[in-house]
Amino acid sequence: MKIINNRWVQLLAFLLILSPATGGDISGLEVPVLIVILVITVPAIRRRVGLDRLDSLLKQKKKKSNIASSRSNPAKQADGQGAASFAESSELKSMTAYEKFVEMCRADGEDPVGGPLNLSSIPEYPEEVDTPIHGLYDYIWERGYYKEVEGGIWYEMYLADEAIEGREDKPIDAKDEDGEYYWGALRFFHGIEILFEYKQINFFVPDGETYATLDEVSDIFA
Repeated sequence: MKIINNRWVQLLAFLLILSPATGGDISGLEVPVLIVILVITVPAIRRRVGLDRLDSLLKQKKKKSNIASSRSNPAKQADGQGAASFAESSELKSMTAYEKFVEMCRADGEDPVGGPLNLSSIPEYPEEVDTPIHGLYDYIWERGYYKEVEGGIWYEMYLADEAIEGREDKPIDAKDEDGEYYWGALRFFHGIEILFEYKQINFFVPDGETYATLDEVSDIFA
């Protein structure tokens, strides 16, 4: 195989075949013969003098140069970082208060499920919320009432003494000395109002709500 692959042997074989075929007269075939000779010999010459290796090295160097240029181009990096920062900023601004609350909970190792619906408006609190609720836990609730309105239910709940024991009369968005919200997730409930002196909590639960419900309020004070 090495003999067959030798370019000079191939050239000699070509000339031996060409000579009897043309009777030794190659007039008019000079150009094709020259092309064949070049095709056979040039690759061998290039390898011998190292031109192929030089081309390969030059291509590798150019490729590395392009990579380095893209990595060290501060304008491109700035553009990329700017786009990322803009996306993060937009995402942060688009987060609802509850979503931010969830992120804080997860940072503390908690994983709250669900979230309150986003409402454009809340129905007005009715004049009378007077339908009694039965089966309440007496260690959480002293009593409770509800009123069905268009779009959901209003609740008027009264906490048991032991459920409110140790708490203070503070606004729904008040924070404690550690910077934590005093009433926790209650601030995300719809139309939430705490009348501390009456141990009373009023809030609205819209149709389809799965998070900000009476059960969730009960869990908070349990």
